[in-house]
Amino acid sequence: MSNITESIRDWISTNVETGENLVGVTVHTMGETEDLSPPFIGIYESGADIYEEGSVVMYGVTDYEITVELHTAPLDAPEGGTATTTEQAMRKELYGILGNRDGIDFITGREEWQVFDIRTPAAITETEDDRRISRWILNVVASPL
Repeated sequence: MSNITESIRDWISTNVETGENLVGVTVHTMGETEDLSPPFIGIYESGADIYEEGSVVMYGVTDYEITVELHTAPLDAPEGGTATTTEQAMRKELYGILGNRDGIDFITGREEWQVFDIRTPAAITETEDDRRISRWILNVVASPL
């Protein structure tokens, strides 16, 4: 796992504290803890490739695939859950944090990384194991300093 996941966690955590809908939601890089109860945000590296621009291979620059997931439970879950409208507001706020280009400057220099770009597509939301999981797959183009 790269240190980029920890830097993204720090970026999200910093912004969650100043937001409205995600206050109190824990942010974890996967592997930090085994037992998580929704709502929470999980971050993990799901792939990495040498970065290529057209036919030019840029050695030393990597395109990391970082998955960010927002886990919530439906309101009727046995242990209580999150209303659909609240979950939608949480998802919108998290997308705003992930898509904020200031995150590039925040992450650059932390943990010895130079970040060139973060591409953030819209989330895919699915239901798994009585949870709603909204999943963003970020492409982070970076190299070690």
